[in-house]
Amino acid sequence: MNYLSKPLHGVRLTPWSSELSCTRSKYRVGLSHSTFSVPNNKPIWRLLDEGKRYKTEVNLHASGDDLILHIDCEGQGQFKLNEDNIEINWTEQGTSYEHYLQTMGMALWLDTFKQVPCIHGNAISYGELSFGLVAPSRTGKTTLTAALCQQGAELMSDDMMALHPCRNAAGEPYYDVYSSWPIARMWPDAINAALNTDETQFSKVHDKFSKRLLNAEQDLQYNADKREVNAIYILNRIEVPEKSTLAHPTCWIETVNPSKALIILIQNSMLADAYSALGIEQARLARLIDVVQTIPIKQVNYYSGIKQLPNVCQTILQDIQTHKQINIIS
Repeated sequence: MNYLSKPLHGVRLTPWSSELSCTRSKYRVGLSHSTFSVPNNKPIWRLLDEGKRYKTEVNLHASGDDLILHIDCEGQGQFKLNEDNIEINWTEQGTSYEHYLQTMGMALWLDTFKQVPCIHGNAISYGELSFGLVAPSRTGKTTLTAALCQQGAELMSDDMMALHPCRNAAGEPYYDVYSSWPIARMWPDAINAALNTDETQFSKVHDKFSKRLLNAEQDLQYNADKREVNAIYILNRIEVPEKSTLAHPTCWIETVNPSKALIILIQNSMLADAYSALGIEQARLARLIDVVQTIPIKQVNYYSGIKQLPNVCQTILQDIQTHKQINIIS
């Protein structure tokens, strides 16, 4: 499915943008497919993550005014970026470019050229409210997101959220999050657990990868608009000790102090520590300090286990509604 006419994290892609995308976006960038070579010079930054299920290698090169992001994972290819354009050179086999464009590629463009902090996490709306879920990969973030969508929440973005700084009429800061494309990738066990559905009805990301592709508009609940970010929840899944009964409550939320919250957001930044190589580390740090001073950062502590999902969802949704009540009172 071609999503190019849809805005991506508040960015409309030309020349494919539809008129609707102009009302759901803040920036514009040219997007094209072309063939180009990766520079022979040493990359200015490199990421190597040898996970249990797949290996990820990412190299970042600088060439004049261009940045070239070379990705070798379940999909292989390059993005060439500057302030005005993004070019794509992608291998047909494996994971398609869309997943990496709406995560690493767009995060690099927004953070570098538009000073918009991008965090590895899911953005979710609930009525007129929205919140982020942040946790390391393979720790149940998408499973919980799918379960939340079964209880009235709506997915806005999967795997990356861009925090757009704004100010209201009184000059007070706040942050907006815009939707990504309605694509979600889930492991088969997560589909079975959160959706109580046979995963075989969903297509694989590709033949050699067991993750499945979900169309969030059809298979979950999806919100294509922007929302102010009312809270960011850090997921802390706790293993139940052997030979013990579950303590009560089995899920509780606590506010994270700003210094700890800052460290967590740095650790969960898209592209990790590439910003030092780009020379924007200090400016980005200042932006993240503003984030933790503006958005409530909370930690959701909960015991692992599929049976805990409904309680975790209810606890988060009840907590996010307190932000609406606070806004009404103030």
